[in-house]
Amino acid sequence: MRNAINAYADEMATALCKSAYNMMIYEVRDFCCGLIDAEGRMISQNKGGLPIFLADLGIAVKDGIARYGSTALRPATSSS
Repeated sequence: MRNAINAYADEMATALCKSAYNMMIYEVRDFCCGLIDAEGRMISQNKGGLPIFLADLGIAVKDGIARYGSTALRPATSSS
């Protein structure tokens, strides 16, 4: 399970690099992906990213939960 969760973060990073229009993302890899739980705690992060970005990620999730409640967080749905 631990390896699968780490692989998810790496897959997010790969998808971001392949779909990015900004060269800072696809060439420099100036980003970081992470999995955050519903309480804003870091579960996993991608390899090779910049960990400095992760310091703000959990705080942003915690702030979103405080402002909108945990029921406002849900998977994105396709409009088609």
